[in-house]
Amino acid sequence: MLGHLLAPKIPLKGSQLDIDLKYPFLSLLCSGGHTMLVLLTSLTEHEVIIDTLDIAAGDSLDKCARELGFTGNMLGPELERYVSNISIEQKQRFSQINTHDDTNEFKFRLRMPMRNTKRRKIPEKIEFAFASFLSSIKTYKELNVFTEENRQFVAFKLQEVIFNHIVDRIQVAFLKYNSNEETGLTAGRFVQVKDFVCSGGVAANKVLRHKLLHDLKAGHSLNFHFPDLSLCTDNATMIGNAGIEVFESLRKTSCLSMLPIRKWPMNDLLRVDGWQDVSEDEYNAITHAKIEQSSP
Repeated sequence: MLGHLLAPKIPLKGSQLDIDLKYPFLSLLCSGGHTMLVLLTSLTEHEVIIDTLDIAAGDSLDKCARELGFTGNMLGPELERYVSNISIEQKQRFSQINTHDDTNEFKFRLRMPMRNTKRRKIPEKIEFAFASFLSSIKTYKELNVFTEENRQFVAFKLQEVIFNHIVDRIQVAFLKYNSNEETGLTAGRFVQVKDFVCSGGVAANKVLRHKLLHDLKAGHSLNFHFPDLSLCTDNATMIGNAGIEVFESLRKTSCLSMLPIRKWPMNDLLRVDGWQDVSEDEYNAITHAKIEQSSP
Protein backbone atom coordinates (compact mmCIF):
# COMPACT_ATOMS: atom_id res chain seq x y z
CA MET A 1 0.00 0.00 0.00
CA LEU A 2 2.89 2.35 0.69
CA GLY A 3 4.03 1.73 -2.88
CA HIS A 4 0.66 2.91 -4.19
CA LEU A 5 0.63 5.96 -1.90
CA LEU A 6 4.01 7.12 -3.18
CA ALA A 7 3.56 6.12 -6.84
CA PRO A 8 2.69 9.65 -8.04
CA LYS A 9 6.19 10.76 -6.97
CA ILE A 10 7.75 8.58 -9.68
CA PRO A 11 8.63 10.88 -12.63
CA LEU A 12 7.28 9.97 -16.05
CA LYS A 13 9.69 8.44 -18.55
CA GLY A 14 11.79 11.18 -20.12
CA SER A 15 10.74 13.74 -17.51
CA GLN A 16 13.24 15.36 -15.16
CA LEU A 17 10.53 16.76 -12.91
CA ASP A 18 10.33 15.46 -9.35
CA ILE A 19 6.87 15.50 -7.80
CA ASP A 20 7.18 17.30 -4.48
CA LEU A 21 4.53 16.08 -2.05
CA LYS A 22 4.38 18.16 1.10
CA TYR A 23 3.39 16.51 4.38
CA PRO A 24 0.67 16.37 5.51
CA PHE A 25 -1.10 15.15 2.39
CA LEU A 26 -4.14 12.99 1.64
CA SER A 27 -4.06 9.85 -0.44
CA LEU A 28 -7.04 8.00 -1.88
CA LEU A 29 -5.99 4.39 -2.43
CA CYS A 30 -8.58 2.93 -4.77
CA SER A 31 -8.08 -0.62 -6.02
CA GLY A 32 -9.63 -4.06 -6.14
CA GLY A 33 -8.46 -4.86 -2.64
CA HIS A 34 -8.63 -1.52 -0.84
CA THR A 35 -10.52 1.74 -0.95
CA MET A 36 -9.38 4.11 1.75
CA LEU A 37 -8.57 7.75 2.36
CA VAL A 38 -5.31 8.09 4.27
CA LEU A 39 -3.78 11.14 5.94
CA LEU A 40 0.02 11.01 5.79
CA THR A 41 1.88 13.29 8.19
CA SER A 42 5.25 11.64 7.45
CA LEU A 43 6.61 8.65 5.57
CA THR A 44 5.71 6.35 8.47
CA GLU A 45 2.81 8.17 10.15
CA HIS A 46 -0.45 7.32 8.43
CA GLU A 47 -4.02 7.66 9.64
CA VAL A 48 -6.89 5.93 7.85
CA ILE A 49 -9.64 8.55 7.65
CA ILE A 50 -12.13 6.49 5.59
CA ASP A 51 -12.13 2.72 5.09
CA THR A 52 -14.62 0.39 3.43
CA LEU A 53 -17.59 -1.03 5.29
CA ASP A 54 -17.75 -4.07 2.99
CA ILE A 55 -15.90 -4.55 -0.32
CA ALA A 56 -13.51 -2.32 -2.25
CA ALA A 57 -14.56 -0.14 -5.19
CA GLY A 58 -12.50 -2.11 -7.70
CA ASP A 59 -13.96 -5.40 -6.49
CA SER A 60 -17.47 -3.99 -6.82
CA LEU A 61 -16.80 -2.65 -10.34
CA ASP A 62 -15.36 -5.99 -11.46
CA LYS A 63 -18.26 -8.03 -10.07
CA CYS A 64 -20.87 -5.66 -11.46
CA ALA A 65 -19.16 -5.72 -14.87
CA ARG A 66 -19.32 -9.51 -14.85
CA GLU A 67 -23.06 -9.35 -14.14
CA LEU A 68 -23.35 -7.04 -17.16
CA GLY A 69 -21.77 -9.70 -19.35
CA PHE A 70 -18.15 -8.59 -19.51
CA THR A 71 -15.52 -11.33 -19.50
CA GLY A 72 -11.80 -11.52 -18.82
CA ASN A 73 -9.52 -10.50 -15.99
CA MET A 74 -9.54 -6.68 -16.26
CA LEU A 75 -13.27 -6.09 -16.04
CA GLY A 76 -13.08 -2.58 -14.57
CA PRO A 77 -11.10 -1.21 -17.53
CA GLU A 78 -13.42 -3.10 -19.92
CA LEU A 79 -16.39 -1.38 -18.29
CA GLU A 80 -14.69 2.01 -18.61
CA ARG A 81 -13.96 1.45 -22.31
CA TYR A 82 -17.54 0.37 -22.93
CA VAL A 83 -18.96 3.48 -21.26
CA SER A 84 -16.48 5.77 -23.02
CA ASN A 85 -17.78 4.52 -26.39
CA ILE A 86 -21.36 5.55 -25.62
CA SER A 87 -22.29 8.60 -27.71
CA ILE A 88 -22.09 12.02 -26.09
CA GLU A 89 -25.79 12.60 -26.76
CA GLN A 90 -26.72 9.34 -25.05
CA LYS A 91 -24.51 10.11 -22.05
CA GLN A 92 -26.14 13.51 -21.69
CA ARG A 93 -29.55 11.86 -21.79
CA PHE A 94 -28.55 9.20 -19.25
CA SER A 95 -27.11 11.80 -16.88
CA GLN A 96 -30.51 13.50 -16.61
CA ILE A 97 -32.29 10.32 -15.49
CA ASN A 98 -32.70 9.86 -11.73
CA THR A 99 -32.13 6.35 -10.36
CA HIS A 100 -33.06 7.16 -6.76
CA ASP A 101 -36.02 4.82 -7.31
CA ASP A 102 -37.19 2.57 -10.16
CA THR A 103 -39.82 4.93 -11.61
CA ASN A 104 -37.47 5.99 -14.45
CA GLU A 105 -37.94 4.71 -17.99
CA PHE A 106 -35.41 1.91 -17.47
CA LYS A 107 -36.95 0.85 -14.14
CA PHE A 108 -33.46 0.82 -12.65
CA ARG A 109 -32.82 1.78 -9.03
CA LEU A 110 -29.27 2.66 -7.99
CA ARG A 111 -28.86 4.83 -4.93
CA MET A 112 -25.75 6.38 -3.45
CA PRO A 113 -25.00 4.62 -0.13
CA MET A 114 -24.92 6.47 3.19
CA ARG A 115 -27.30 9.19 2.02
CA ASN A 116 -30.62 8.25 3.65
CA THR A 117 -32.21 10.70 6.08
CA LYS A 118 -31.59 8.49 9.13
CA ARG A 119 -27.84 9.03 8.87
CA ARG A 120 -26.15 12.08 10.32
CA LYS A 121 -24.70 14.46 7.74
CA ILE A 122 -21.31 14.20 9.44
CA PRO A 123 -21.11 10.74 11.10
CA GLU A 124 -18.69 9.84 13.84
CA LYS A 125 -17.15 7.21 11.55
CA ILE A 126 -17.03 7.90 7.81
CA GLU A 127 -17.05 4.80 5.59
CA PHE A 128 -17.23 3.77 1.96
CA ALA A 129 -19.74 1.06 0.99
CA PHE A 130 -19.83 -0.71 -2.38
CA ALA A 131 -21.63 -4.05 -1.90
CA SER A 132 -25.07 -2.52 -2.56
CA PHE A 133 -24.12 -1.76 -6.17
CA LEU A 134 -23.73 -5.45 -6.93
CA SER A 135 -27.06 -6.20 -5.25
CA SER A 136 -28.78 -3.57 -7.40
CA ILE A 137 -27.35 -5.02 -10.63
CA LYS A 138 -28.38 -8.56 -9.69
CA THR A 139 -31.90 -7.45 -8.79
CA TYR A 140 -32.24 -5.63 -12.10
CA LYS A 141 -31.07 -8.72 -14.03
CA GLU A 142 -33.68 -10.87 -12.33
CA LEU A 143 -36.50 -8.57 -13.45
CA ASN A 144 -35.29 -7.37 -16.86
CA VAL A 145 -33.75 -8.63 -20.08
CA PHE A 146 -30.68 -6.69 -21.18
CA THR A 147 -30.85 -4.78 -24.44
CA GLU A 148 -27.94 -2.73 -25.72
CA GLU A 149 -29.64 0.48 -24.58
CA ASN A 150 -30.43 -0.52 -21.02
CA ARG A 151 -27.03 -2.21 -20.71
CA GLN A 152 -25.41 1.08 -21.68
CA PHE A 153 -27.59 2.93 -19.19
CA VAL A 154 -26.80 0.58 -16.30
CA ALA A 155 -23.06 0.63 -17.07
CA PHE A 156 -23.03 4.43 -17.32
CA LYS A 157 -24.95 4.90 -14.08
CA LEU A 158 -22.85 2.32 -12.26
CA GLN A 159 -19.64 4.25 -12.87
CA GLU A 160 -21.30 7.58 -12.14
CA VAL A 161 -22.86 6.61 -8.83
CA ILE A 162 -19.88 4.62 -7.51
CA PHE A 163 -17.53 7.53 -8.14
CA ASN A 164 -20.06 10.06 -6.87
CA HIS A 165 -20.17 8.03 -3.65
CA ILE A 166 -16.38 8.19 -3.30
CA VAL A 167 -16.33 11.95 -3.83
CA ASP A 168 -19.31 12.41 -1.49
CA ARG A 169 -17.64 10.55 1.40
CA ILE A 170 -14.39 12.48 0.92
CA GLN A 171 -16.45 15.67 0.87
CA VAL A 172 -17.94 14.70 4.23
CA ALA A 173 -14.41 14.13 5.57
CA PHE A 174 -13.42 17.65 4.52
CA LEU A 175 -16.51 19.03 6.24
CA LYS A 176 -15.53 17.18 9.40
CA TYR A 177 -11.78 17.77 9.50
CA ASN A 178 -11.13 20.92 7.50
CA SER A 179 -12.77 23.63 9.59
CA ASN A 180 -13.59 23.41 13.27
CA GLU A 181 -15.41 26.73 13.00
CA GLU A 182 -18.16 25.05 10.96
CA THR A 183 -18.41 21.71 12.75
CA GLY A 184 -16.95 22.24 16.21
CA LEU A 185 -15.79 18.60 16.06
CA THR A 186 -12.02 18.81 15.53
CA ALA A 187 -9.10 21.17 15.36
CA GLY A 188 -9.07 21.04 11.59
CA ARG A 189 -6.62 18.26 10.72
CA PHE A 190 -7.00 18.93 6.99
CA VAL A 191 -6.27 22.65 7.19
CA GLN A 192 -2.58 22.22 6.29
CA VAL A 193 -3.26 19.68 3.52
CA LYS A 194 -2.27 21.06 0.11
CA ASP A 195 -1.68 17.84 -1.86
CA PHE A 196 -4.14 15.08 -2.75
CA VAL A 197 -2.94 11.78 -4.22
CA CYS A 198 -5.12 9.22 -5.98
CA SER A 199 -3.50 5.85 -6.67
CA GLY A 200 -4.33 2.18 -7.18
CA GLY A 201 -5.85 0.33 -10.12
CA VAL A 202 -9.13 2.26 -10.10
CA ALA A 203 -7.16 5.54 -10.13
CA ALA A 204 -6.56 4.89 -13.84
CA ASN A 205 -10.26 5.52 -14.50
CA LYS A 206 -10.67 8.90 -16.25
CA VAL A 207 -14.19 9.41 -14.86
CA LEU A 208 -12.93 9.13 -11.28
CA ARG A 209 -10.05 11.52 -12.00
CA HIS A 210 -12.43 14.05 -13.56
CA LYS A 211 -14.83 13.91 -10.62
CA LEU A 212 -12.06 14.39 -8.07
CA LEU A 213 -10.64 17.34 -10.00
CA HIS A 214 -13.95 19.08 -10.67
CA ASP A 215 -16.48 17.93 -8.05
CA LEU A 216 -14.51 17.70 -4.80
CA LYS A 217 -14.80 20.94 -2.82
CA ALA A 218 -12.06 21.07 -0.21
CA GLY A 219 -12.65 24.61 0.99
CA HIS A 220 -9.13 25.54 -0.10
CA SER A 221 -6.88 24.93 -3.09
CA LEU A 222 -5.55 21.39 -3.59
CA ASN A 223 -2.80 20.06 -5.84
CA PHE A 224 -3.98 16.74 -7.32
CA HIS A 225 -1.46 14.03 -8.16
CA PHE A 226 -2.18 10.89 -10.19
CA PRO A 227 0.40 8.25 -11.10
CA ASP A 228 1.13 7.40 -14.70
CA LEU A 229 -1.45 4.90 -15.98
CA SER A 230 1.24 2.21 -16.19
CA LEU A 231 1.88 2.60 -12.44
CA CYS A 232 -1.73 2.38 -11.23
CA THR A 233 -1.93 -1.41 -11.01
CA ASP A 234 0.42 -3.43 -8.78
CA ASN A 235 3.95 -3.18 -10.16
CA ALA A 236 7.58 -3.62 -9.12
CA THR A 237 8.49 -0.01 -9.92
CA MET A 238 6.33 1.45 -7.16
CA ILE A 239 7.61 -1.10 -4.62
CA GLY A 240 11.20 -0.27 -5.53
CA ASN A 241 10.42 3.43 -5.21
CA ALA A 242 8.91 2.89 -1.75
CA GLY A 243 12.01 0.93 -0.73
CA ILE A 244 14.24 3.78 -1.88
CA GLU A 245 12.15 6.27 0.11
CA VAL A 246 12.48 4.15 3.27
CA PHE A 247 16.21 3.67 2.71
CA GLU A 248 17.01 7.32 2.00
CA SER A 249 14.61 8.97 4.44
CA LEU A 250 14.69 6.52 7.36
CA ARG A 251 18.08 4.87 6.81
CA LYS A 252 16.48 1.43 7.17
CA THR A 253 16.41 -1.80 5.19
CA SER A 254 14.59 -5.08 5.70
CA CYS A 255 16.65 -8.14 6.54
CA LEU A 256 16.06 -11.61 5.10
CA SER A 257 14.47 -12.77 8.37
CA MET A 258 11.42 -10.57 7.69
CA LEU A 259 8.43 -12.77 6.92
CA PRO A 260 5.26 -11.84 5.03
CA ILE A 261 2.26 -11.01 7.19
CA ARG A 262 -1.38 -11.25 6.17
CA LYS A 263 -2.24 -7.64 6.92
CA TRP A 264 0.23 -4.83 7.48
CA PRO A 265 -1.64 -1.88 9.02
CA MET A 266 -0.86 1.51 7.50
CA ASN A 267 -0.14 3.04 10.89
CA ASP A 268 2.28 0.26 11.94
CA LEU A 269 4.82 0.39 9.13
CA LEU A 270 7.88 0.01 11.37
CA ARG A 271 6.31 -1.99 14.21
CA VAL A 272 7.07 -5.40 12.75
CA ASP A 273 10.25 -7.42 13.18
CA GLY A 274 12.84 -7.44 10.44
CA TRP A 275 13.88 -3.82 10.03
CA GLN A 276 17.52 -2.97 10.48
CA ASP A 277 19.34 0.36 10.64
CA VAL A 278 21.74 1.35 7.87
CA SER A 279 25.15 2.54 9.02
CA GLU A 280 26.60 5.79 7.73
CA ASP A 281 29.35 3.94 5.84
CA GLU A 282 26.84 1.59 4.17
CA TYR A 283 24.56 4.48 3.25
CA ASN A 284 27.40 6.51 1.74
CA ALA A 285 28.73 3.52 -0.18
CA ILE A 286 25.35 2.76 -1.75
CA THR A 287 24.38 6.34 -2.55
CA HIS A 288 27.87 7.08 -3.94
CA ALA A 289 27.59 4.07 -6.26
CA LYS A 290 24.12 5.24 -7.29
CA ILE A 291 25.48 8.69 -8.22
CA GLU A 292 28.32 7.16 -10.25
CA GLN A 293 25.93 4.89 -12.17
CA SER A 294 23.63 7.79 -13.03
CA SER A 295 26.47 10.05 -14.23
CA PRO A 296 26.88 10.37 -18.04
